[in-house]
Amino acid sequence: MPSSTLLRQTKVGRNLKEAVENSPMLQRDLAKKVGVHQSSFSYWYRTGVTHPYAQKVSEILDIDPKTIRKKLTYKRQRVVVKPRAAKPAPRSVNLELLSIIANKKLTKDQEDSLHLLADAFVEQNNS
Repeated sequence: MPSSTLLRQTKVGRNLKEAVENSPMLQRDLAKKVGVHQSSFSYWYRTGVTHPYAQKVSEILDIDPKTIRKKLTYKRQRVVVKPRAAKPAPRSVNLELLSIIANKKLTKDQEDSLHLLADAFVEQNNS
């Protein structure tokens, strides 16, 4: 279903719900007069109501059928694009990574690998 149709149906459903809530009649009594089950109204609130039933409801509630069936009007909205936040400066030491490593028993090979990595980072930052 195209999104424009879905938007229109949703608007019609809201219009119907508003009309029923503003009426002095209970939904169940209105459903009896229209000749449908009360649960039909819950369905119509979500999906919109067909023209014949909108006509019946509007006659019973003594309102203009266009009040229920009116379409969604689109309003143009100005979109403001916010500038991106500046990237945070790189931290000189990743404390989280150091705390993970500090609490582990490392093998000699692992320790040597970490030293090589640390030396590579130090050299890269000095360049």
